[in-house]
Amino acid sequence: MTLVLGTYALAWGRSAAEHAQVVDAAVEESLVDGLEVPCTGSPAMLDVLEVLRTSRLDWQIVVTCLPRTLAQLAERPRFGLASRDPDDRHAALTDAASLRSAVASLNDAVGRSAVSAIEVHSAPALQDAASARTALARSLDTITGWDWDGAQILLEHVDAKVPDHVPSKGFLSLEDEIGVLSGGSLPVGVLINWGRSAIELRSAAHVVDHVAMARESGVLRGLVFSGASPAATEYGEPWADQHLPPSAYEKNSLLTAEMMDAALRVAGPVDYTGVKMSWHRPSLREGTVMLLSTARMVSALSVRNRQSIP
Repeated sequence: MTLVLGTYALAWGRSAAEHAQVVDAAVEESLVDGLEVPCTGSPAMLDVLEVLRTSRLDWQIVVTCLPRTLAQLAERPRFGLASRDPDDRHAALTDAASLRSAVASLNDAVGRSAVSAIEVHSAPALQDAASARTALARSLDTITGWDWDGAQILLEHVDAKVPDHVPSKGFLSLEDEIGVLSGGSLPVGVLINWGRSAIELRSAAHVVDHVAMARESGVLRGLVFSGASPAATEYGEPWADQHLPPSAYEKNSLLTAEMMDAALRVAGPVDYTGVKMSWHRPSLREGTVMLLSTARMVSALSVRNRQSIP
């Protein structure tokens, strides 16, 4: 199992030097195996070369395409790998091709296959599910036919369109995403983000249902922990997709140690676990302590759950 940190979310809106301080602190944690980094459209992707070359030669990089996808959706609402509009689907594939080049460049710069996974998404929002499934299957078939230099493709589930509330993202349902993948012809796994499933389900207790669904379908590959809240907080409105800290650091967060334990227990062995949390208070040092403390907890719970498997 690989444990990655989404340090970019913690330092979002702060300077590159402040983010570097968070990464430097993470470098000292032997239990951390790498970083989740955002694809923002920049050819450089993220300035992690110095870390990979000198500090943590063993670190893996997982790239999330969601920030770039959301930026594109703001300009063209039908953009996405699951778009039924041919031009908008082609634009999403063009973005993916650019990312493939960036991955190759990063790997070449460090002299190894440092990028181990790419997180893609079933954008756009609120469209006909049947046509979206067909479009997503075609897109994933194209993408997985490319040479990603050893990186696997992961479909991260982001909250879906539901009948009883306005979604945060409104992409395909987990059932639809699994339906696209479960035939076995696509070498793509599913990644569950705890907070995003809680936002969709309006429940902490039912997140394990998403985890169990993906596991029982044989496609679960990763589990990332972010918090969510049914009440307004300094991080935003109720149910905002803002990667809240766990309840020990944000009283309204639904993400507790017990919820993390339950999700890990239901998930069983996965390729990736992750911790991605934001921090809106002045002291980034305190936020870094929070992030690393949560990572240690996830690591310890993972080990305990693996040891309990007969």
